[in-house]
Amino acid sequence: MFRAVRIHGATSASPVALGARTSGVALGHIPRLRGNRAEELALARSPDRSRTWRCCGQVAHAGPTTGAFAVPGLAENGERDAAEPTCAGQPNGLAGEAAAEVLPPSKAQLRMLGLASALPFVGFGFLDNFLMIVSGEFIDSTLCVAFSFSTMAAAAIGNTISDCAGLFCGGAVEELAAKHGVEEPPLSRAQQQMWSTRAWQYGGQIVGIVIGCTLGCCPLLFMDHAKAERLKHEKEQQAVFQSMVEKVAQMLHADAAALMLVDRERGDLYSNNVTQSIRHFRWRKEDGFMGHAATTGKFVNVADVREDSHYDPLLHDDFLGSGIKVQSLLCMPVWHKGEVVGLINVINKKEGTFTTRDEDVLSAISTHVAVAMSSERDNFEEVLDNCERCVAQQGAPQWSQTTQQRRKTLIEPVLQGMRSVLNSESIALLLFDEEQQQLYTEAVDGDLPSCAMSLEDSYAGWTVEHGVVLNTTLGGPTDPGRSHHPAYDGVDIRSVLCVPIFDTRRKCLGAFEVVNKRCGGTFTADDVQYAHQVANYIAMMLEGPTAELRRVLSLTRQKMQ
Repeated sequence: MFRAVRIHGATSASPVALGARTSGVALGHIPRLRGNRAEELALARSPDRSRTWRCCGQVAHAGPTTGAFAVPGLAENGERDAAEPTCAGQPNGLAGEAAAEVLPPSKAQLRMLGLASALPFVGFGFLDNFLMIVSGEFIDSTLCVAFSFSTMAAAAIGNTISDCAGLFCGGAVEELAAKHGVEEPPLSRAQQQMWSTRAWQYGGQIVGIVIGCTLGCCPLLFMDHAKAERLKHEKEQQAVFQSMVEKVAQMLHADAAALMLVDRERGDLYSNNVTQSIRHFRWRKEDGFMGHAATTGKFVNVADVREDSHYDPLLHDDFLGSGIKVQSLLCMPVWHKGEVVGLINVINKKEGTFTTRDEDVLSAISTHVAVAMSSERDNFEEVLDNCERCVAQQGAPQWSQTTQQRRKTLIEPVLQGMRSVLNSESIALLLFDEEQQQLYTEAVDGDLPSCAMSLEDSYAGWTVEHGVVLNTTLGGPTDPGRSHHPAYDGVDIRSVLCVPIFDTRRKCLGAFEVVNKRCGGTFTADDVQYAHQVANYIAMMLEGPTAELRRVLSLTRQKMQ
């Protein structure tokens, strides 16, 4: 709003300095107070002898003869217009004194300002974190698994989605707060520039966004955090296992290979990975060689399936409709935490039959499959447990399950032959567990149960403890008073022969326990000598492949002495 002002007789001593009456520009100053602000008016004489007033960038002109001009916000005769809005001017001495009179905001105003500043950022922080976590988790378990993106890529995409949503929801919180009477208090520009005002405003925003972001983390309480990693691990597993079955068929020169896994819910087997020559299938645990291996936990190596009782023409003559006629078969169980979780099946050796070398190779591969199927922590703990058990056993540790099974497979017919030669009712091979200080049954033939027994409560324990042969009848003169055998409750023991088994260092590894001579009486000296010979061979097998050399070395040292 411009008002006309007429100035008469302005002199150099007046508040308005008109300057020298020359063609140049003359400047003067008029201090003017308005509220809490100072404004300056500058009067200049232009080259065309007209006068110009400047107030806050607004210009008024006066003609050279009339002396009348228009000035915004200035009333006639130099009076202030109280209704005119203030404009910012350049501070000078009087302006500084006026600024000192500005009152700071009250505590109530500052608290309201902090609350009004915090609420919008609570909403923004909540939406930003909530949407970023939800969308990022979804992307991580879908797109990242399908296209092998990283988790950071999922976080970046989720953050982009949350930011886009924040643009559309920006004013919703402010409007809701204003409806409930929470809005910024009216403050002048000078009050808004004060340090205390800005501190409350920025502090409220910081508190608001921290609270909002914390509340926005609530989806973390309900999410399956391991889902994405589990899906990625399963995808990598599939690629590794598929490569494994193809390599196995190639290494062992077989027509086909398959990795079967146990389905605990349905109680059967299903093919997880197969070579191209066969299709995916399911298999009952009661059927064929694969069912036998999964049920017993023992590997199966069959040179000709037709000569075995598990042969079924419907299953093996045209395997799964692939046209493959099963001739030879090797099934290797996959163990994890003491139970069979799968099988590796190799069908039809192209030249000859599957050898013990093939068995050892497939056993090693099955161990690595178990590693890949489990978490690193579980697998490491299981390896330590297996090592501890192997170290606790007498003789050389057997790390391969094929070696352990072959050893037991060889021991069983040995016990059958000993039982026949010694003409006894039962016989057992008992090994000594140094850590537990007890004997456990490694193999048995006859009516004796497989069990663990202390040294004090068994005939074989007395033999291991004293390192001598025990050959007696129950209650006879050589009976050491062990007529009661707690481990063999219900077994009628009339006579017993116990022969210790020593290694090359004369350390007792265990004992043979032969029970009940069929013809009555005690076992003969020939029986004892035969049992001693067998015990020497069993000791060499238990010690490992270098036992023969150690025995030769021990014999040589004895001769040299």
